[in-house]
Parts: sequence; structure tokens; C-alpha cells
Amino acid sequence: MPKASLGAVEIEYETQGSAGSPAIVLIRGLGTQLVEWPVSLIDGLVAGRLRVIVFDNRDAGLSSRVESRYELSDMVSDLVGLMDTCGIDRAHVLGMSMGGIIAQHAAASFPSRVRTLISMMSTSGAPDLPHPSAEVIELMMSQPSSPEEALALALEKRARFIGSGHAEPDDIARSRVEALMERSHDPEGVARQMRAVTAAAGDLSRFEKISCPTLVLHGDEDQLVPIEHGRDTARRIQGAEFEVIQGMGHATPEGVGAQISAAVLGFIGRNS
Repeated sequence: MPKASLGAVEIEYETQGSAGSPAIVLIRGLGTQLVEWPVSLIDGLVAGRLRVIVFDNRDAGLSSRVESRYELSDMVSDLVGLMDTCGIDRAHVLGMSMGGIIAQHAAASFPSRVRTLISMMSTSGAPDLPHPSAEVIELMMSQPSSPEEALALALEKRARFIGSGHAEPDDIARSRVEALMERSHDPEGVARQMRAVTAAAGDLSRFEKISCPTLVLHGDEDQLVPIEHGRDTARRIQGAEFEVIQGMGHATPEGVGAQISAAVLGFIGRNS
């Protein structure tokens, strides 16, 4: 895969679809990797005549590790720099979870670069929104002390957040998680991303600056970021559409890809 050299940071990315088609950039969530996007989602978007760009955020996947302190605005700059590298003036931007917050800030700070905003399983960061259950918080705060414990924890999170209808046989889940951990496993990088996104998530002023057509997608089975977060995000953006994806949790398994691509293509079609 190619890398975009953005000063001291290199961003691993991949493109699919015709270079002459309108571009859509997909931004992953906390600690996750570009290879976790469902093939069915990317194929659906390409079939809808879009050029799809996926990438590893800094401190994830095969992109650079950045041990010095950075802010979410730096991750937004990575997005814009990647677009420049790919020769893209304007793009549809879809972000999931942390990636949704990056996408929101990009739409607010670089309005000329974002055609439409799709914020998925993400949040407005409003302080009065419901928290996940105590059990989920405990799971997320767990600190494995060995590679074996790290694998077991990753499998437990995958099973909990994948959503009904998308459960995987144990051997398939294990092989996928092992492949992801072999490609990249960096808890310290995840912690640095978390610090950056936590500082920026509560800045509600961004919503006053978003003027592009916006779609907010949320699963009705999201145990990590309850659906009220999506509803509040849509409420804060003028004219935003809100759509619930049945059976989706806080993950992007292969089975949900076609639902996401259909929602995104329908939205872009209404706003192109």
C-alpha cells in the first residue's frame, strides 16, 4: 500500500474506484485499522461510482507512531494532507466513532474540502449524554498483562460490540483478531489517540460551523456509544438527517457493510 508523507507523519492508505469519480474518505475509530472496513461496504460504494480512500490514522495500523503530544486538530490535518496527496479538492467524508469526531471537526474547519459529512456511531460530546453500562466501562478499562490476555480481551470486545445477527464462529473471530494484532497492536498509540479525542470531543462550537449536508448513522444496539449520542449529533447540525441501522452495534462486521453503503449512497444521491 502507498504512504502519504505529511511532514514527520506517514499515513498508510489505499484507494479503490476510478480516479475520475467523486471521492469518499473513510475514517476509522479509536485504535482500529483500515483493513477492518467491510469489503461489502467498499464494493458497494465503488459500484455507486465513488472513489474510496481508506487509511490508518496516526498511531494505528501501519501509519506513523507519534510519541509527542498531539491534538485532534492534527488528525484533521492528516485527513486534509491525505486528500492533497491523492489530488482531491473536495470529498464526501465518513467517520466512525472517533473518526466521526474527526470528520465533524474537518467539516467545521475546512468547509471547502467536505462535500458531505457522514458521522457514524459517533457522538456530539455533550456532557449530559448517557454513558455505557458499568460492565462495558470495566471491559474498556481492562489492562491485559500478557499477549494471551490481550487476545482474549480483544475477542470479548468483538463479541460484545458486533451487534445481533453478525455473530461469528469462535474460530473465525479468533483468526480475524489474530490477523489484526499481527498487523498492528499498540496500546500506547491507542492511549495517545484517546487523549487527543477526549480533549476535542466536548467542543460543541464545531456544530455551529458545519454547513454541508450531513447524515448521522447509528446502530440500535450500540453498547459503547448509546444511540442518544447520534440523535444529539443530528439535532445540533442544521438540516442533518438521522438514520438508524437495525442490528448494528459499535463495530463494522462484514454483514453490515451493504446497509451502510445503501444509506450513504441514498444520502449522497439526495444531496449531489
